Amino acid sequence: MKVHKVTPVRDVARALSDGLWDEATEYLAALAGHPVRVPDPNVLVGWLGGVVAQGLGPGELGELQLPEPFAGYGGTDGTPRLLVVGLNPGLSRDQYFPRWDWHRSPHGRDAYFDFFWQGFSSANRDGAGRPLKWNANRTKSTPIPHYRRVEDVVTPNALASVAWQVDAIPWKSSFGVDRREPGRILDRTEGRLVIPEHRAQWVARSRVKMALAAIHPVNGSRHVLVLGPETVGLLGLASAPLHQWKLVPRGPDRGSERG
Repeated sequence: MKVHKVTPVRDVARALSDGLWDEATEYLAALAGHPVRVPDPNVLVGWLGGVVAQGLGPGELGELQLPEPFAGYGGTDGTPRLLVVGLNPGLSRDQYFPRWDWHRSPHGRDAYFDFFWQGFSSANRDGAGRPLKWNANRTKSTPIPHYRRVEDVVTPNALASVAWQVDAIPWKSSFGVDRREPGRILDRTEGRLVIPEHRAQWVARSRVKMALAAIHPVNGSRHVLVLGPETVGLLGLASAPLHQWKLVPRGPDRGSERG
């Protein structure tokens, strides 16, 4: 039987968080008009989509909600045995959520990670155990039906213990997936391709592969719950099972292959 090396979930979560925090430093500076060279223009499109989706003007970038490294966890080093993969985060503009202005704080990087690491802890659940979201000043909370449905399928409190949700695309954006060709990312307002298919798939697969390192095998296999046909299509699971993926080591702009 193959032996799977398991990385502590906190370590993987921190790596996902730090990676997006550093990415924000580069790409949001470009969106603000600073003369910086971005490593990947295709990723800049993803960030721009977040600005469009949140209805922000040129002087409001400080209010931009940052991308979601992972959906949340319970604030402890658990032993997740199931990876849950959705498409991308669903947020409202008036929701309490990490924003670009957090970069001005010397503790912003840690606060960004802690927000998600504590996301499904008891402090962010109601009396019935339902995960909550808070309004901007944290005076009012409402349950999040999506996460409750996931836990209804798995087990109560699953997303804080035996399951970990990491969505395929981290950005809140106005982009959708072409239902005719699920690997394509489209601007819903114009129906045009805005992120090359190979780049979107590379982002999604890279995130999932990274997250899988924290999943404890059950009966010799790591288990993944993929939510919805759009996510299945984006990950390419219809034509290749997860265990057959092989990321191209030459870099994200070269796409991905199946091996």
